[in-house]
Amino acid sequence: MSTVIRETMTETETVPIYLSLHVVATLNTTPADARRMVNRQVVTELGTGLIGRDPDLVIEGEQFFWRVPIVLSLPGLGDLGQVGHVDVDARTGEFLTDEATRDRIVQHARRLYYGATLGEPLWPKREKPTSANYHANTPSSSIPTANTASLVAPVVNGR
Repeated sequence: MSTVIRETMTETETVPIYLSLHVVATLNTTPADARRMVNRQVVTELGTGLIGRDPDLVIEGEQFFWRVPIVLSLPGLGDLGQVGHVDVDARTGEFLTDEATRDRIVQHARRLYYGATLGEPLWPKREKPTSANYHANTPSSSIPTANTASLVAPVVNGR
């Protein structure tokens, strides 16, 4: 686990930095909890192939949050790369990611997918089977025949 601390500095001169940090905080969400929560949300809302990896603890002012990197991972190709991150409040477990961030994650994943597969889908789209194309590709001798009246009648008559 690493800790990221953000502080805005001007770039006008080079100065030494003396950092002494003592923080006492109760974090009710563990890194494993944050990752699990993100994985549950990412798969259901954004799609399969996206997975959360080990989070970093970020301290920004008075706020503590877990930054969970989101990676596109596909069977046969493995991890293709990070497509974004989701922040989870380390105290409350609340998601700190907005709709625009989610949309960016999906767009980055699409670009990465098409770049990795050179624009060709890994799995070709298959024609949805219909009775017309099923029967057209099946020899007529193998198509079972039945009297549909005999199949429906017992149900209609309650027997």
